Amino acid sequence: MKGVLEGVRVLDFGRYIAGPYCAAMLGDMGAEVIRVEKTGGSEDRYLVPVAEDGAGGYFLQMNRNKRCLTLDPMKPEGREVVAKLVATADVVVANLPAQALEAMGLDYESLCAIKPDIILAANSAFGPNGPYSGRVGFDGVGQAMNGAMYMSGPPEEPMRAYVPYVDFGTALYSAFGTMAALMARRETGQGQHGFTGEVELAAAGRHHGDVWSSLENLGHDCGRTIQVLEVVEHRDIVASLDQLINNKRAYKTSSPRHQYFFLHPSGLNH
Repeated sequence: MKGVLEGVRVLDFGRYIAGPYCAAMLGDMGAEVIRVEKTGGSEDRYLVPVAEDGAGGYFLQMNRNKRCLTLDPMKPEGREVVAKLVATADVVVANLPAQALEAMGLDYESLCAIKPDIILAANSAFGPNGPYSGRVGFDGVGQAMNGAMYMSGPPEEPMRAYVPYVDFGTALYSAFGTMAALMARRETGQGQHGFTGEVELAAAGRHHGDVWSSLENLGHDCGRTIQVLEVVEHRDIVASLDQLINNKRAYKTSSPRHQYFFLHPSGLNH
């Protein structure tokens, strides 16, 4: 049975999870995926080795359905090979900050100069804009900065979830956006630049009742009090953060770290 993406060529410049897993899922759907890594093999290739050649189970999981080649995209010879590959590709996947993409000639403008209808599926820790856009980061950064670690584990010790759900979630969102971009290109003939930020993804996956820890980390006084009183849990009648603020009612969570919230009459104090 043919895959829905048969005939689509993907160049994967990703590392670890967010980029490679996005490309692997596109490969699951039938796309031809070519992984491009540095000479000698990328560092993620050898984590937890299980194969005779030293390849790790982690690498094998993220890079199924792919062919691989090595080159140095910072050298003229490497750039020449990349340009030839891009000219034949439909999608480029990379989990690198925008500045790194530009340095490697993988930014959207450079790719479009070679292949005008190319689709760039990029993701990074902090997205393409803002003061942190040039910084790198992994799953733990997303879990910490969106407050999930603060809400997990015992009160005195924030705890990271063992499963890197931020990395995997970023890959899923990126693959979903890539599929949509391919569908749009069939109608318009135009490519697109999609960018997924891990911290944004982590925040998007939060339950509205857990968002208070993130607000407190940003310096907001949410009027949190730990009180010995019975508070009616009303998640079912609070549809959004704005409603929660306007209701000005105490809110109980199931976490031992945040037993109760009480909103000041004026809502959030900045």
